[in-house]
Amino acid sequence: MLGLGLGDTRLQDHLRNTSQVMADFIADSYVGGTGPGILDLFDFEAAGNRTYINALGHLVTAAQGVPRSGHHEWLNGMWTPVGLLLEPSGTNKIAQAVANITDWWVSGASFTTAADNFLGRFAGIVVTSGGETWHRARPSAEMAVVAGQTSSITVFVKEGTSGRCRIAIRHELSSTETHIKGPIGALASTTENAGTATVIRELAVPGGHLVYCTYTASVTGVVSVGVGPDSNVSGENITVYFLQFEEGHVPTSPILSDGAATSRAKDVLTLSAVTLARLLVDHNQEPELTVPPEPGLPGWDDRSNIGGSIAYNAELGGVDVVNGTGTARANCDFPAEIGKAYLVVFDHLSGPAMGTYVSVGETVYDQGTLNPGDTGRATLWTATGVAPNVSGRQFTGGETSTFRVSIKEVNMPTRLDGQEVIQDLTVHMAGLMTYEKLNSFSTLTLMEIYRDSGNRLGAKVDSVNGSGDLVVIHGVDGVLTYSGDASTWTPDMGVPFDIAASYSDTGMSVAESGGSSTSKAVSGFPYLGGAALEISPESPVVLSKLELRLGASGIDLVRELVA
Repeated sequence: MLGLGLGDTRLQDHLRNTSQVMADFIADSYVGGTGPGILDLFDFEAAGNRTYINALGHLVTAAQGVPRSGHHEWLNGMWTPVGLLLEPSGTNKIAQAVANITDWWVSGASFTTAADNFLGRFAGIVVTSGGETWHRARPSAEMAVVAGQTSSITVFVKEGTSGRCRIAIRHELSSTETHIKGPIGALASTTENAGTATVIRELAVPGGHLVYCTYTASVTGVVSVGVGPDSNVSGENITVYFLQFEEGHVPTSPILSDGAATSRAKDVLTLSAVTLARLLVDHNQEPELTVPPEPGLPGWDDRSNIGGSIAYNAELGGVDVVNGTGTARANCDFPAEIGKAYLVVFDHLSGPAMGTYVSVGETVYDQGTLNPGDTGRATLWTATGVAPNVSGRQFTGGETSTFRVSIKEVNMPTRLDGQEVIQDLTVHMAGLMTYEKLNSFSTLTLMEIYRDSGNRLGAKVDSVNGSGDLVVIHGVDGVLTYSGDASTWTPDMGVPFDIAASYSDTGMSVAESGGSSTSKAVSGFPYLGGAALEISPESPVVLSKLELRLGASGIDLVRELVA
């Protein structure tokens, strides 16, 4: 359970303690968006195809821009849904990653095509020893390495008649080799003449084994990687399915190259600035700053050219912008504070497309084309003056468009503690993370709500001296405050995490499930109007849950989690 050391533990009055955003990536349930789907709540970006494992245990491909929200891992003897897979960009340097007898070569061994369907994807090749332990098969292409640079190696194999496996990394120029070998399930680096190697993880799954290693080259040059049965008995074999060689200490999902080194685009999950602004405006029940259309259009100005006009449309409850023979323009002034963000929401009610703008004096900020069917189309505008106006314009002669607009100021979330108004925000995240096995400083950013370098909130794991510390960041006008717990996460693949980070104008707190918690006093709360919550990790992360609470005590959230 989560620790309780989160600072002020007084009972709070008038808590708005429901999640304004609740995403359950395992149940595929999302609250707080414009609809029930993941893309109704979040923006998602990935420039290319990426792979993940589905409920059948098949390695499948997600197309460009499609989140991998159905990812499964082998846990407790079954393919188990774990949530949304997010990864950084990466490149498989092996040009022929999928094992086959056309693009792979043999050294001493022989091979034939298998007829398996490992992970629903790979037929495999059976590699048979000719009587020496070093006999193996390898992709024909070689990979460039730099001395001191660490790479990750992923190998998919099936235990054969030898019961063993050898992964051989050969530095071609120096004719030196590094070997990872042994019984399948207990592989280890035994020879390191071409560099050092470490087995990170071996996982037995239906039909085969997933092997993950790291390799640090000792000499700059090119290397090849081969796999064999590690047997001096002629005829003993192993089946090989897939091979990946990528830069970095952390193995990632399979990149299915086919004839050339192939790259994967990074995943970026975002609660957009507009979506976050909508939540803030709704939570704070911000007042309307424009004058709603009514007969006579009080508060509205007709700034049309000759031949244009505006009128109140009683049936639709909007403003008609009528271009008879000249540009028609309907203006509405609203108050503003320089530097504050404003949520500008337009509704297109009838007619063809029209232009929308916010202006300050002679400076015009284009808010985009308002098209038929655009209802609730929102933009954000940051004030550069105190007396702006919003306008809808029809430029096409003989056309009439009807629209409506709402403008509300974006402020930070608040709650009441007795008579005291407190600004605060809480983020709860759970899932699995992978971060580097380093003995020097490295980080895995779990989330960041970022307006600018001086105004932001965040949570990350710092890998310092081989352990993981959970740290939260609270930035106000360039003053950054950090608070870390005393966690002892060991850098590894698929490490479970369940954290709550709470930020307010007086303090910030962080707690991890089953671990520790800490608090720290701060002064002020960052202004996040125009900010977005972004999750774009530097190492693989699988999100199972994400909650965002506005104006809801972090103490309250932690109490719910430990109840």
